[in-house]
Amino acid sequence: MYKKILVPLDGSEVAASVLPYVGNLAGRLGASVTLFTVVAPGRRAALASDTEVRAEAEAQSRRQAQHLTATGVTADVMVVTGQPVEQIISRGQSGGFDLIAIGTRGHSGIRRGLLGSVTDGVVRSSTVPVLALSPKAVEANAQLNFGLATITVPLDGSAVAEGVLSYAEDLAQQLALELRLLRVVSVGTMAYYAVEGGPVDTTPVEQELEDDAAQYLNGVAETVGQHGLSVTCTVERGSPALAIIDHVRNTQNNMVAICSHGRSGLGRLLIGSVADSIIRSSGVPVLVITPQIATSR
Repeated sequence: MYKKILVPLDGSEVAASVLPYVGNLAGRLGASVTLFTVVAPGRRAALASDTEVRAEAEAQSRRQAQHLTATGVTADVMVVTGQPVEQIISRGQSGGFDLIAIGTRGHSGIRRGLLGSVTDGVVRSSTVPVLALSPKAVEANAQLNFGLATITVPLDGSAVAEGVLSYAEDLAQQLALELRLLRVVSVGTMAYYAVEGGPVDTTPVEQELEDDAAQYLNGVAETVGQHGLSVTCTVERGSPALAIIDHVRNTQNNMVAICSHGRSGLGRLLIGSVADSIIRSSGVPVLVITPQIATSR
């Protein structure tokens, strides 16, 4: 159950922009919120002492917490000194938090091909589920017709990817969301091979892959449906990241739940490329579960 939410802040407007969304979510979940600011060594303003910087950060966070409290959400504040990624991950675990909600850009606000270093580090290594909120996702929440209604779970048939299901189910049950199971099939380079000067007809192969994917999703849906959730299944063709993003964009009031690594589970310095693309480009909130979390239940 999601009852305690940690929200890392860095004093920037971008980081604070997630607060209205988090407040709305916390209200629906009946969850408390902790605004967590890490003052990194060497980042303090000229002529300002560590004590002054921390006092200023705490004062700003308390003002932000008051706004949440005014909406009926229980909110507190914590300011520490240290390395942001390490402190956020440590506090998330030791503080008994169920969720870390974080914006995808921090101090610089520069649009990069990769997530901001702090967000990337937290998403990659957190032992607590992370809700990554891009500027587009935050902006969507401000629309008058916004109301979270569905949660999409991309699956690739691996046990690691399926590890996100229980976390998505918990959220769907608490918020009365429809659970959408999605699998993308891709023939890849097979379509580009030639036989005797002509292209290969991959239609039978594609159809077989689709049938297998549909059968797989239906089996998962049957299990999930036993928990009283509304479940739908969809099979798409194409590149996994692009197909997932297109599907999500065509689904109103949606969010995504995904494991940061899928079938390969390769240990890389960056989070899985599919998860990274979805967080940056889908325009919806993304619940990210690391493999170590996925296999712990």
